[in-house]
Order: sequence, then structure tokens, then C-alpha cells
Amino acid sequence: MKANQEALIEAQEIVKNSYYFHSNPNIIELEKFTPHWSSFINGFTQPQVKAVVWEDVEEKTWKVKLPPKRPGSFELSTKALLPDESMVFVHTSGHFAVAKDEAHMQAYLAKQIH
Repeated sequence: MKANQEALIEAQEIVKNSYYFHSNPNIIELEKFTPHWSSFINGFTQPQVKAVVWEDVEEKTWKVKLPPKRPGSFELSTKALLPDESMVFVHTSGHFAVAKDEAHMQAYLAKQIH
């Protein structure tokens, strides 16, 4: 329980230090990935946020995930991401996608997030 609590505290700090992706207030960029971000960014706590992005330094890719309506929910707070040939991967459910670099992610989200 202590490790989980510490992970949540770290996630809260990461979310607090996040910023808008290319000045888009509907897309939050995490300074680093935390699996617990959806506890603090979801359709209930931050309904204006339609996507969360981060750079995966190890894989040398950029990733995007759509926030859930509520923490722990699988229901998306916005419409699903659509397949696109410019992307490395787009999950069939449309909740997650991977781009080869920041420029491709920016171009993809410009078409997806309004």
C-alpha cells in the first residue's frame, strides 16, 4: 500500500508539472510517463483534456492515450482515435496510439483532437 501511495503522490506531481502540447489546452504533455496519470486527468476532474501525450525515451517514440470518463473506467471521455498510416500503431479501440516522433504526433493529433 505504501508503494502505491508513493506512486500516486509522484503521479500527482508529474501531472502538476505537465503542460499543454504545442499550446493546445485540450492535450496535456506529461514531463515523464506515469501509469497513474488517469487518477488526476479524466473526464470528471479535467473534462477539457481530450488526450495525454508523452515521449517514450527508451523506445524513442511518442505516445498518446485518451483519458477515461472516470478513474478506473474503460469508457473514453472523448471520441476514439482513428487509424492513420503516419502512425506506428493505433489500438483498435482507439484509446492509444504511437508515433515515431513528436512532429508526427503533433500532425496526427491536429487532425484527431478538436
